Amino acid sequence: MFGIIEKTVIFEDVTLAENLLKKGKTYLDNVINKTVSVEVSAADLHNLDATIDAFKIGDNVRIISRPHRLRQILLVE
Repeated sequence: MFGIIEKTVIFEDVTLAENLLKKGKTYLDNVINKTVSVEVSAADLHNLDATIDAFKIGDNVRIISRPHRLRQILLVE
């Protein structure tokens, strides 16, 4: 409903709500601001099966690369 949840982060030493908010924001700033750019060659299966959507600029595409330990949804640019 609200997006993809990658993992749970627990701050064991936090007892006050305002400290939890600060630590949470700091954590998100460090994680979210990482820019990922991947150049790939991909087979667009739309030409073989019309029920499969073609890739278009602006699409969000799930990328899975086991050797690179990458499993994300990225924007097609």
